[in-house]
Amino acid sequence: METPPLAHPTKDEIKKYRHWWDSLTEPWKQAFNEAFLHQSNTQFPPDETLHLIWNTGPLRFAGPSAMFPNTTIALDDLSGVVQLPNVEILVVTNHNIQSLTEIAHMTGLKSLFVFSNKLRSIEGVENLKSLRNLYFNDNQVESLRPLANLTQLETIHCAHNKISTLDGIGMDHKAALENFYCLPNDNLLSVDVLDFERRTRIACKKG
Repeated sequence: METPPLAHPTKDEIKKYRHWWDSLTEPWKQAFNEAFLHQSNTQFPPDETLHLIWNTGPLRFAGPSAMFPNTTIALDDLSGVVQLPNVEILVVTNHNIQSLTEIAHMTGLKSLFVFSNKLRSIEGVENLKSLRNLYFNDNQVESLRPLANLTQLETIHCAHNKISTLDGIGMDHKAALENFYCLPNDNLLSVDVLDFERRTRIACKKG
């Protein structure tokens, strides 16, 4: 079934979109223009494009070091997406993101891809109860404890971080968690991995 086309934006909606655009940082303006219009500038996009951005479900911003980049600048934060109400899939990879706390209220997120950034913590995801897929491999994250109550997760990819314990993932995750890619992590001891697998019956996979 094809997705029905978006209705034309109203004057009030256009006003709201323009106000949102004005609030963006220059890097985020450029990122949106590159991702949606393939233009490397910070100018106002057409109203139809603003309407599309506001109502889109998937957003992808792959930084300049990505295999298939669609932005030429490295973003430092997630401020550009926090007001968008309909985002279900968010891809912000190969940037300089250091924190996820800005998206703590984005409870409609189903898939979050933030691998290859500069994250030291995944605090901010604790209340994202709709989240099913979380990829934060290739960062500097030390703890999985913010995931303790996210027992609906189906895929977690946390390889190549600074994780030394799998505390935060337990028996309550087993029913939903199909793919747990936690290897390799240089600070994670093999004996602890084996003990975790024995206790939880969750397989630790290499990613």
